[in-house]
Amino acid sequence: MYEKVFAYLDAHTEDYAAQLCRWVEVPSVKGEATPGAPFGKDVRRMLDVAMADAKAFGYETRDFDGYACDITLPGESEEAIAVLGHLDVVPAGDNWATPPFTATRVGDQIFARGTSDDKGPALAALYAMNAIKAAGIPLKKSIRLILGCDEESGWEDMAYYCAHTEMPEVGFSPDASFPIINTEKGMIHGFFTSKLAEDGLQVKQLWTGERVNVIPGESKALIAGGQEVADKVAAYAEKTGLPYTAEVTADGVWVTAEGIPGHSAYPEGRRNAIGMMLVQSVVNSFGAETLAGYSAAMRIESICTVPMAAVGNAMSSYTAQNIGAGEYSRVRRGYRACYGILAAFALVIFAALQCFSQQLIALFLNAESSRLALETGTSCIRFLGWFYILIGLKMATDGVLRGAGDMGAFTAANLVNLTLRVVLAAVLAPRLGIRMVWYAVPVGWAANYLISFLRYRTGRWRERGAGLLA
Repeated sequence: MYEKVFAYLDAHTEDYAAQLCRWVEVPSVKGEATPGAPFGKDVRRMLDVAMADAKAFGYETRDFDGYACDITLPGESEEAIAVLGHLDVVPAGDNWATPPFTATRVGDQIFARGTSDDKGPALAALYAMNAIKAAGIPLKKSIRLILGCDEESGWEDMAYYCAHTEMPEVGFSPDASFPIINTEKGMIHGFFTSKLAEDGLQVKQLWTGERVNVIPGESKALIAGGQEVADKVAAYAEKTGLPYTAEVTADGVWVTAEGIPGHSAYPEGRRNAIGMMLVQSVVNSFGAETLAGYSAAMRIESICTVPMAAVGNAMSSYTAQNIGAGEYSRVRRGYRACYGILAAFALVIFAALQCFSQQLIALFLNAESSRLALETGTSCIRFLGWFYILIGLKMATDGVLRGAGDMGAFTAANLVNLTLRVVLAAVLAPRLGIRMVWYAVPVGWAANYLISFLRYRTGRWRERGAGLLA
């Protein structure tokens, strides 16, 4: 019977690819609401395309006033298993190698916005339903594919859907890392306000990003002043090697910082444009050369944390899988095994940073950078090299908590980490020097690990995991 499923999928691979190309070429970014299209005409068009394709396959579909639709494969009972996907996408952003809303096929890969988040997986779920139907597999429960239209913004689609129909009791979402993530964790949206400065640097406007779940690739600030401000920005950009530009206008000087955009779930290798404007303000007070060295060190730091993050993500999936199987002892054994893996990674990173620190920093500095920039960056990465075991242990322990759905402890530990790093740097650096900025980093890592580890030792994460399965 299952051979028939795989035979169907193999026979319809090209059909799937062609259909996905049509789907991703609809630029379903949230727009202005109109009657019947609460998230804009392009999202409405994508919803219509999906429902028309489902009807062509012979399914019953329901349109929830443009907020969402569902597609049902009937089983023996009306009780359904939900498969939750979404048809909206984040804005394209910049720096695409191919047109974001034109499907580009290269071998077995398709490049366009939405291929993986989440049109490709949603369509794959529809084809999986086709394969089950074609194979004649009897279903005790129905399968209900729910396609929302506001996942990337405010989840108004699901609020509306829940209010207008009965929700299935169990389901999964093909919109995360393979093979499984245990529950949707939620998020915190913070809003920060501040009064305009009455003296010193006058920032009249600040704009950054288009969506809260996208690492911004551009940040703009309108600063009071004229050509003298623009000249300072140009000199600053030249010394730091960072992409800042300035344009003098009648209202002031528009300063632009160019980052490297990406999804906020995957910050590795990205550069947050708002961080270029705001977060490094403590370092900025020490001068452009110091900032150049610090920026180079932070690029290396982001690379060094990649293997640690990979272990943490693996531990999260491993924990979720074994909680599902009731194998809590395997979670503990896997966690202990992470210590050896992380120690090996930390030792290699330590050796590389101690032996080749100057060469590594020089890779991220331009030829005109001063000795101060080189010394700043070298000092930073050599110091941090002693402590990568801490961030590895933090990420592995956080992985257990995330996989178990114990998000309260995970969030608290990471907020303590962030707060300590920011407060210590802001308070101590002006008094004791620039080194306090990176001295604060392992303090935050250690506090984060300690809180997460104590939570792990209590065993309460097991209760959270069991509660999710109840």
